[in-house]
Amino acid sequence: ATANIANVGAMRNKDFFEGVKVRDRATNEEIPTKSKAAGAKAVAEVAISRVMLPVPLLLFPPMIVHYLFESGKCPSIAKRRAQLFLPVNVAVLVSMMFFAVPMAIALFPQDKVLPVSALEPEFQNLTNSKGDKITEVVFNKGL
Repeated sequence: ATANIANVGAMRNKDFFEGVKVRDRATNEEIPTKSKAAGAKAVAEVAISRVMLPVPLLLFPPMIVHYLFESGKCPSIAKRRAQLFLPVNVAVLVSMMFFAVPMAIALFPQDKVLPVSALEPEFQNLTNSKGDKITEVVFNKGL
C-alpha cells in the first residue's frame, strides 16, 4: 500500500502542484485555468483506490485455497495436493486480479463533479459562454 501511494505521488505530482483541467458542468466547456484543489482531490482518490487494490488479493485467495486443499470438500484436489498447490494458487490469484483491478478503479467515478466553492478563489465568479455563473466543474480524476 505504501508503495502504491509513493507511486501515485511520484507519477501524479504535477497534477497535485500545478492542478488539473476543469470543465463547466453545464456547457462542458474547458476553463483555461487549472485547479490545484481539483488536482489534490484527484490524486487523493487515486491513492485511496490504489490502497484498496490489494485488499481482495490478500483476503480471498487464502480462504479459497484453504477451502480447496484443507477443508476436505474437494477430495480430488486434496489427493494431488503437492502437484496442484502452485497452479491452483496462481489461478486463484490471477482470477482475483480480474476482480480486484476493476473494483479498485470503480471506487470513485472517473469524472468528478465539484462545486466551485471547493476550488480556488479565481474560480468563484467565472461565467460560461451563455453568460451564466459557473457553479459546478467537472474534472477527470485519472487512474
